[in-house]
Amino acid sequence: MIPRRTPLKRSPVRKKRPGVRKGQPTNAEKEAERNRVYDRCGGQCELRDEEGNPLHPKHIFGVLPSNGSIFERWHLVHLHGKRRFGWTEADGNTLLGGCYWCHIVASHQQGKKIQEVR
Repeated sequence: MIPRRTPLKRSPVRKKRPGVRKGQPTNAEKEAERNRVYDRCGGQCELRDEEGNPLHPKHIFGVLPSNGSIFERWHLVHLHGKRRFGWTEADGNTLLGGCYWCHIVASHQQGKKIQEVR
């Protein structure tokens, strides 16, 4: 191995932002929006493909709890980018509820397209 002649240049660690970004909702506003969508969908997974079938074979049917293990709880799904379309449906973003398998595995990892249900 060849020895290094100059030391590595290290950049300083960035400080954590003290508050929320300009135009972004606070944590309380995010929680209120999450609860509103949870109540609207009844705690069930709404993610479907073009034929109306669940996105993943291990889809969880029935009511999911709003908190708990990531594998068992209900997930808030943004169909469009939060920075571009905003956090809420009033800003133009479509929010749906989903289970772990349809949200994380099928849409994020496998890249399956979610059908908007309205």
